[in-house]
Amino acid sequence: MADGRLTEPLIADAEGLDFPFVDEAILKELRLLDDAESGWAGDAEHVEDEDVLRMKQLIREKPKDVIQYLEEEGVAKLGEFEVQDAVVFKAFGKDSIMTMGADHYEVDWESMWQERLSEYSRSTACMGWTTKILMEAHVVNLRDAAAEGSKGLLHPLLKRWHARGTSSAVFALPAVQAVIHFKWNSWARRFLLYELGCYCAWLASFTTFTLLFQQEDWTMTFWDTMQDRNGFLATVFSLLTLVPMLPFLYMELCTIAAYGWGWVGAWNVLDIISYGLQIVICILHLQRT
Repeated sequence: MADGRLTEPLIADAEGLDFPFVDEAILKELRLLDDAESGWAGDAEHVEDEDVLRMKQLIREKPKDVIQYLEEEGVAKLGEFEVQDAVVFKAFGKDSIMTMGADHYEVDWESMWQERLSEYSRSTACMGWTTKILMEAHVVNLRDAAAEGSKGLLHPLLKRWHARGTSSAVFALPAVQAVIHFKWNSWARRFLLYELGCYCAWLASFTTFTLLFQQEDWTMTFWDTMQDRNGFLATVFSLLTLVPMLPFLYMELCTIAAYGWGWVGAWNVLDIISYGLQIVICILHLQRT
């Protein structure tokens, strides 16, 4: 499963070049955390697979140094290799990094990236003259960094942030950025589109119910309403509004269970109120006498 894998971020060594896909401010922020040797920068490192910590282990063994560890040792440089510039343009697009997962820390990273980038080389075969760009490969220095829940990197940091135990700047650290990028491209983007689809279904159902309800005879009982075409359709769409709303309610309850009082906020409270009102409207409509 992709969420249980380490992520290997790849960045373009764009010093001295003017490429539109590189945001110099972001690249500088990712590479320079303490000094020129921290973050992405530095020589290639060799770490044994069994020496890589898990997030839970890091919190247990170094509770006061978690953020410092992520900042100074969160990513380890694997090495460098050159890639055709047209391939880099195509592969990176507007991003400054690329990520993919691996089940183990020690892998043939160069072959993996060459195979990944070869997908983009087919469409750049006849581009005229080209140059080579030096690429750097790094690995997130935590086992199961992209795992779900408390096993991974993001959940503990989010809980800490909700509890106001750290600033949002922690999410700009290279290791955290790599995991976010990996999760976004692996499943989060599709999940967000699914949420959008549910919202659009709810909006269409509730709007239709509202229009039909305005045409009902309010003096009619529920069973009389079922004999009326508009009343029957209004009841159907009233029930349909609950279906696309249930995933949002479930996610809200899961968030409360995961973050406790850290969940409390104006927008979250308004969300719960809106879910409650939708259920009340449906019940009242069905119980009319």
